[in-house]
Amino acid sequence: SDTKAFTSFKFANMAMAWQQAQTSCAKNNIQKNEFGENLLEPVFGNPPEWRLFQIAFILMSIESVGNPKSKFRDTVDLLWFPTGGGKTEAYLGLVAFVIAYRRLRGSGEKRITQDSLGTAVIMRYTLRLLTVQQFQRASTLMCACEKLRLENTVLWGEKPFQVGLWVGQSVTPNSRKEAAFKKTEIQYSKNKDLEEIEDSNPYILINCPWCGSKLNHANGEISGKPEQWRLYCSRNKCKFSKKPGNPEDFSLPVLTVDEDIYSRCPSLLIATVDKFAQIALEPKIKSIFGKVDYHCADCGFFNSTVDKAHPKQHSDKVVPQQICQ
Repeated sequence: SDTKAFTSFKFANMAMAWQQAQTSCAKNNIQKNEFGENLLEPVFGNPPEWRLFQIAFILMSIESVGNPKSKFRDTVDLLWFPTGGGKTEAYLGLVAFVIAYRRLRGSGEKRITQDSLGTAVIMRYTLRLLTVQQFQRASTLMCACEKLRLENTVLWGEKPFQVGLWVGQSVTPNSRKEAAFKKTEIQYSKNKDLEEIEDSNPYILINCPWCGSKLNHANGEISGKPEQWRLYCSRNKCKFSKKPGNPEDFSLPVLTVDEDIYSRCPSLLIATVDKFAQIALEPKIKSIFGKVDYHCADCGFFNSTVDKAHPKQHSDKVVPQQICQ
């Protein structure tokens, strides 16, 4: 009965189909170290399909996550299944629905509003290693969501779907400055393999989540609009490589620096439990929970109570209490 919910459900199914296809494709490419010309549109050898408990879990959850007045709103469901049984795909399918529904919920007259943006889902884990593993899988899903968004920006808007990794400084940098310093450090070291980075790793991803190409230090930089630490695929033919003519806000849809997470407020945030202890110490975290004043095309989400004065050269692009288009 809810057109936006049905559209979001279809979006989630397509996104997960592409996630499955590209995960398999990337894995195969990594193993064989082969990257052909036809990797952007892999052929579905076997039609993608849900396991019964996965689609059942998603269908059971849709009404309560989409309807604020649902009688099941306060119910907590525990998905108990053996390791390797497909729990993550069930979660990610529901995530795809939620972020799509959030994007449509705020739209009106073919215009995306501030109610369409911001962090829609937070996933918390107890172990950092597990968190990074889940981030890698979620990155492929977010690439799939971006593929669908770019094919219909009228419906899904110009702002990218992104996934953020929010963990301790020993794993990822707190600021873009730290990320740039780490890049320089790697660039002038004897071993430039990203797998050798032991702390404050701004890359995290060793391979492109979309096609599997191996990444290197040159694939990360501070650029774009809004400015952020961005990662690009190293293979020119990949959809997520750096090409002339791409939108300024285009790159692999991942955030690995705390500063960017607070300014971009990614659709999906994957974090460790201990990181939430920072809520009482870092005021900028409030942006994740929607406590912002406005959005600037150059700076991202902005909160005047914790951020420095907004640059004067951007003042003409800022509309208080609204999203700058």
